Amino acid sequence: MTKDEIIIRLKENTNKVISLIESLPEEELNIAPDGKWSPLKQLEHLLRSIQPLNKALRIPLPGLRILFGKPNRSSRSYDEIIAKYLAKLKEGGKA
Repeated sequence: MTKDEIIIRLKENTNKVISLIESLPEEELNIAPDGKWSPLKQLEHLLRSIQPLNKALRIPLPGLRILFGKPNRSSRSYDEIIAKYLAKLKEGGKA
């Protein structure tokens, strides 16, 4: 997946989450079901995690290599990452 594809996918998914939260009745925005985060807490978490990623995506590849080194495996597609994440959740991992 290219940097531009990642940016497009992040924007699409962010807009989907925002639309979902905007569709909720106001009284449900702060309801946190049994040990889970409320919709607003989920949104806050997503926005906080996207900010550093946005900064990283603006750094040219040589700069990223200086900061983090060369990857030890080939890149994965977005769908492969999601599949691995969901598999880990099924194995008992927590988001």
